[in-house]
Amino acid sequence: YGTLNSLGARPPSYSLIDSSTTTPLIFRVGVRNIALSSIDITWRTDKLSDSTIYYSSTYPLKIDKATKRTSLSLTTSHVISISGLSSGTLHHFVVVSKDPSGNFATSSAYSFNTLPPK
Repeated sequence: YGTLNSLGARPPSYSLIDSSTTTPLIFRVGVRNIALSSIDITWRTDKLSDSTIYYSSTYPLKIDKATKRTSLSLTTSHVISISGLSSGTLHHFVVVSKDPSGNFATSSAYSFNTLPPK
């Protein structure tokens, strides 16, 4: 039941309590509000989970050496704002989301450029 989206799939359903062993599905990873030294990283999950991003200007990205930002709020629509970045620089990142049962998923690696100084 329910309507199909443009890909012919049913939209995900959401649950407030999750005792499953299924990891969150991460999708629609993106960036917005790109500036000289800041950016917002956005993504969606198919179930309530927290939000973590690891980022670095070093490639390849090594999580143990990357900077970490976390929000423990449970959501399906994630946004992490990052500031203090170097302008005109290529940065690499992954996002991680963990549900209340401790199941977690890590995205593929992505990159963005901060705006160069004028």
